[in-house]
Amino acid sequence: MEQRFEVYNSAIAKDVAWIPDIAHIFDPDTSLFDLVNGYCEKNQGTSHQEVFLIMELLQGITSNQIGLIELASDLDIETVTEIFIRVNSERVPLSQADFAMSKIAVNESYGGNTLRKAIDYFCHMAVSPEFYSLVEKNDPQFAGTEYFKTMAWLRKDTEDLYKPSYTDLLRVAFTSEFRRGRLEDLVALLWAAEFSSRAFPTKASEDCRSDPPGGSSVRPVPHCIRRMVTR
Repeated sequence: MEQRFEVYNSAIAKDVAWIPDIAHIFDPDTSLFDLVNGYCEKNQGTSHQEVFLIMELLQGITSNQIGLIELASDLDIETVTEIFIRVNSERVPLSQADFAMSKIAVNESYGGNTLRKAIDYFCHMAVSPEFYSLVEKNDPQFAGTEYFKTMAWLRKDTEDLYKPSYTDLLRVAFTSEFRRGRLEDLVALLWAAEFSSRAFPTKASEDCRSDPPGGSSVRPVPHCIRRMVTR
Protein backbone atom coordinates (compact mmCIF):
# COMPACT_ATOMS: atom_id res chain seq x y z
CA MET A 1 0.00 0.00 0.00
CA GLU A 2 1.20 3.48 -0.86
CA GLN A 3 1.38 6.04 1.94
CA ARG A 4 1.00 9.51 0.44
CA PHE A 5 -0.75 12.82 1.17
CA GLU A 6 -2.55 14.72 -1.59
CA VAL A 7 -4.83 17.73 -1.82
CA TYR A 8 -8.47 16.61 -1.91
CA ASN A 9 -10.02 16.61 -5.38
CA SER A 10 -12.84 14.92 -7.30
CA ALA A 11 -10.61 12.04 -8.43
CA ILE A 12 -9.67 11.21 -4.83
CA ALA A 13 -13.31 11.44 -3.77
CA LYS A 14 -14.22 8.74 -6.32
CA ASP A 15 -11.27 6.45 -5.58
CA VAL A 16 -11.97 4.11 -2.64
CA ALA A 17 -8.25 3.45 -2.25
CA TRP A 18 -7.94 6.95 -0.73
CA ILE A 19 -9.04 8.07 2.71
CA PRO A 20 -10.61 11.39 1.62
CA ASP A 21 -10.73 12.98 5.07
CA ILE A 22 -8.08 11.90 7.59
CA ALA A 23 -9.64 14.13 10.27
CA HIS A 24 -11.81 11.15 11.26
CA ILE A 25 -8.68 9.22 12.25
CA PHE A 26 -7.82 11.89 14.83
CA ASP A 27 -11.36 12.15 16.22
CA PRO A 28 -11.27 10.70 19.79
CA ASP A 29 -14.82 9.39 19.32
CA THR A 30 -13.88 7.41 16.21
CA SER A 31 -13.19 3.70 16.46
CA LEU A 32 -10.00 2.82 14.59
CA PHE A 33 -11.27 -0.75 14.37
CA ASP A 34 -14.40 0.39 12.52
CA LEU A 35 -12.35 2.59 10.16
CA VAL A 36 -10.07 -0.33 9.28
CA ASN A 37 -13.00 -2.67 8.66
CA GLY A 38 -14.77 -0.06 6.54
CA TYR A 39 -11.67 0.54 4.43
CA CYS A 40 -11.00 -3.16 3.89
CA GLU A 41 -14.63 -3.81 2.88
CA LYS A 42 -14.25 -1.20 0.11
CA ASN A 43 -10.81 -2.49 -0.88
CA GLN A 44 -11.02 -6.26 -1.10
CA GLY A 45 -7.71 -8.06 -0.73
CA THR A 46 -6.14 -5.51 1.59
CA SER A 47 -4.65 -6.67 4.87
CA HIS A 48 -6.49 -5.59 8.02
CA GLN A 49 -3.24 -5.61 9.95
CA GLU A 50 -1.40 -3.48 7.38
CA VAL A 51 -4.19 -0.92 7.20
CA PHE A 52 -4.39 -0.81 11.01
CA LEU A 53 -0.64 -0.21 11.35
CA ILE A 54 -0.75 2.60 8.77
CA MET A 55 -3.66 4.35 10.51
CA GLU A 56 -2.02 3.87 13.89
CA LEU A 57 1.19 5.41 12.51
CA LEU A 58 -0.80 8.38 11.22
CA GLN A 59 -2.49 8.81 14.61
CA GLY A 60 0.96 8.93 16.18
CA ILE A 61 1.65 12.29 14.52
CA THR A 62 -0.15 13.98 17.43
CA SER A 63 2.51 12.64 19.80
CA ASN A 64 5.49 13.85 17.78
CA GLN A 65 7.68 16.39 19.51
CA ILE A 66 8.38 19.70 17.75
CA GLY A 67 11.72 21.38 18.34
CA LEU A 68 11.90 25.07 19.18
CA ILE A 69 14.93 27.24 18.50
CA GLU A 70 15.03 30.76 19.91
CA LEU A 71 17.21 33.28 18.06
CA ALA A 72 18.65 36.51 19.39
CA SER A 73 16.64 39.54 18.28
CA ASP A 74 19.74 41.38 17.03
CA LEU A 75 20.76 38.80 14.40
CA ASP A 76 20.98 40.09 10.83
CA ILE A 77 18.71 38.77 8.08
CA GLU A 78 21.48 36.78 6.31
CA THR A 79 22.30 34.86 9.50
CA VAL A 80 18.63 34.14 10.27
CA THR A 81 18.01 32.96 6.70
CA GLU A 82 21.07 30.68 6.81
CA ILE A 83 19.93 29.15 10.12
CA PHE A 84 16.42 28.64 8.73
CA ILE A 85 17.73 26.84 5.63
CA ARG A 86 20.25 24.69 7.51
CA VAL A 87 17.76 23.55 10.15
CA ASN A 88 15.36 22.40 7.45
CA SER A 89 17.92 20.93 5.05
CA GLU A 90 17.80 17.44 6.59
CA ARG A 91 14.37 16.71 5.12
CA VAL A 92 12.56 18.51 2.29
CA PRO A 93 14.66 21.60 1.50
CA LEU A 94 12.79 24.82 2.25
CA SER A 95 13.06 27.96 0.16
CA GLN A 96 12.98 31.73 0.58
CA ALA A 97 9.26 31.51 -0.26
CA ASP A 98 8.75 29.18 2.71
CA PHE A 99 10.57 31.67 4.91
CA ALA A 100 8.42 34.52 3.55
CA MET A 101 5.23 32.54 4.21
CA SER A 102 6.30 31.89 7.81
CA LYS A 103 6.98 35.62 8.34
CA ILE A 104 3.60 36.52 6.83
CA ALA A 105 1.80 34.02 9.08
CA VAL A 106 3.13 35.55 12.31
CA ASN A 107 2.36 39.16 11.33
CA GLU A 108 -0.57 39.94 13.62
CA SER A 109 -0.81 43.59 12.53
CA TYR A 110 -2.05 42.60 9.07
CA GLY A 111 -3.90 39.39 9.98
CA GLY A 112 -0.94 37.34 8.80
CA ASN A 113 -2.33 33.88 9.46
CA THR A 114 -5.48 34.65 7.47
CA LEU A 115 -3.37 36.09 4.65
CA ARG A 116 -1.20 32.97 4.65
CA LYS A 117 -4.36 30.86 4.35
CA ALA A 118 -5.56 33.06 1.50
CA ILE A 119 -2.32 32.50 -0.43
CA ASP A 120 -2.34 28.76 0.24
CA TYR A 121 -6.05 28.27 -0.54
CA PHE A 122 -5.82 30.42 -3.68
CA CYS A 123 -3.04 28.23 -5.09
CA HIS A 124 -4.91 25.02 -4.19
CA MET A 125 -8.10 26.26 -5.86
CA ALA A 126 -6.17 27.28 -8.97
CA VAL A 127 -5.14 23.63 -9.35
CA SER A 128 -8.29 21.95 -7.99
CA PRO A 129 -11.44 24.14 -8.17
CA GLU A 130 -13.36 21.62 -6.05
CA PHE A 131 -11.13 22.61 -3.13
CA TYR A 132 -13.40 25.68 -2.79
CA SER A 133 -16.28 23.64 -1.36
CA LEU A 134 -13.90 21.81 0.98
CA VAL A 135 -12.69 25.11 2.46
CA GLU A 136 -16.28 26.35 2.70
CA LYS A 137 -17.24 23.27 4.70
CA ASN A 138 -14.18 22.78 6.91
CA ASP A 139 -12.99 26.35 7.52
CA PRO A 140 -16.14 28.47 8.08
CA GLN A 141 -14.12 31.23 9.76
CA PHE A 142 -12.07 31.80 6.62
CA ALA A 143 -15.14 31.31 4.43
CA GLY A 144 -16.58 34.42 6.05
CA THR A 145 -13.66 36.63 5.01
CA GLU A 146 -13.43 38.94 2.03
CA TYR A 147 -10.58 36.80 0.68
CA PHE A 148 -12.86 33.82 0.23
CA LYS A 149 -15.55 35.87 -1.51
CA THR A 150 -13.09 37.24 -4.05
CA MET A 151 -11.82 33.71 -4.79
CA ALA A 152 -15.28 32.43 -5.75
CA TRP A 153 -14.47 32.61 -9.47
CA LEU A 154 -11.85 29.88 -9.04
CA ARG A 155 -14.50 27.20 -8.35
CA LYS A 156 -15.55 27.48 -12.00
CA ASP A 157 -12.08 27.94 -13.43
CA THR A 158 -11.15 25.25 -15.97
CA GLU A 159 -8.13 26.99 -17.49
CA ASP A 160 -4.97 24.88 -17.27
CA LEU A 161 -2.56 27.37 -18.85
CA TYR A 162 -1.19 28.70 -15.56
CA LYS A 163 -1.40 27.01 -12.17
CA PRO A 164 0.60 29.15 -9.73
CA SER A 165 2.36 27.85 -6.64
CA TYR A 166 2.64 30.09 -3.59
CA THR A 167 6.21 30.85 -4.72
CA ASP A 168 4.85 32.12 -8.05
CA LEU A 169 2.17 34.20 -6.34
CA LEU A 170 4.63 35.84 -3.94
CA ARG A 171 7.07 36.64 -6.74
CA VAL A 172 4.38 38.08 -9.05
CA ALA A 173 2.87 40.18 -6.23
CA PHE A 174 6.25 41.48 -5.14
CA THR A 175 7.42 42.24 -8.68
CA SER A 176 4.20 43.99 -9.71
CA GLU A 177 4.13 46.23 -6.64
CA PHE A 178 7.81 46.89 -5.94
CA ARG A 179 9.52 46.15 -9.28
CA ARG A 180 11.72 43.56 -7.62
CA GLY A 181 11.64 39.80 -8.21
CA ARG A 182 14.14 38.37 -5.72
CA LEU A 183 12.35 36.67 -2.86
CA GLU A 184 15.38 37.38 -0.67
CA ASP A 185 14.37 41.06 -0.86
CA LEU A 186 10.80 40.22 0.13
CA VAL A 187 12.09 38.26 3.13
CA ALA A 188 14.33 41.20 4.04
CA LEU A 189 11.35 43.57 3.96
CA LEU A 190 9.22 41.26 6.04
CA TRP A 191 12.11 41.12 8.49
CA ALA A 192 12.15 44.93 8.59
CA ALA A 193 15.31 45.30 6.53
CA GLU A 194 15.80 47.96 3.89
CA PHE A 195 16.92 46.92 0.41
CA SER A 196 20.17 48.82 0.15
CA SER A 197 21.54 49.35 3.66
CA ARG A 198 20.32 46.18 5.38
CA ALA A 199 19.53 48.41 8.33
CA PHE A 200 16.60 47.55 10.57
CA PRO A 201 14.36 50.62 10.99
CA THR A 202 10.93 49.79 12.43
CA LYS A 203 9.12 51.63 9.63
CA ALA A 204 10.65 49.45 6.91
CA SER A 205 8.55 46.46 7.94
CA GLU A 206 5.37 48.40 7.15
CA ASP A 207 6.33 50.77 4.33
CA CYS A 208 8.36 50.38 1.19
CA ARG A 209 8.87 53.17 -1.31
CA SER A 210 8.24 52.33 -4.95
CA ASP A 211 8.28 54.53 -8.03
CA PRO A 212 5.34 53.87 -10.35
CA PRO A 213 4.68 56.10 -13.36
CA GLY A 214 3.66 59.59 -12.28
CA GLY A 215 5.43 59.64 -8.93
CA SER A 216 6.29 57.61 -5.88
CA SER A 217 4.01 56.00 -3.36
CA VAL A 218 4.35 54.12 -0.11
CA ARG A 219 2.62 50.78 0.27
CA PRO A 220 2.53 48.32 3.19
CA VAL A 221 4.21 45.04 2.16
CA PRO A 222 1.55 42.59 3.43
CA HIS A 223 -1.16 44.85 1.97
CA CYS A 224 0.38 44.52 -1.50
CA ILE A 225 0.37 40.73 -1.30
CA ARG A 226 -3.22 40.89 -0.05
CA ARG A 227 -4.19 43.01 -3.07
CA MET A 228 -2.64 40.44 -5.41
CA VAL A 229 -4.62 37.55 -3.86
CA THR A 230 -7.95 39.37 -4.03
CA ARG A 231 -7.70 40.85 -7.53
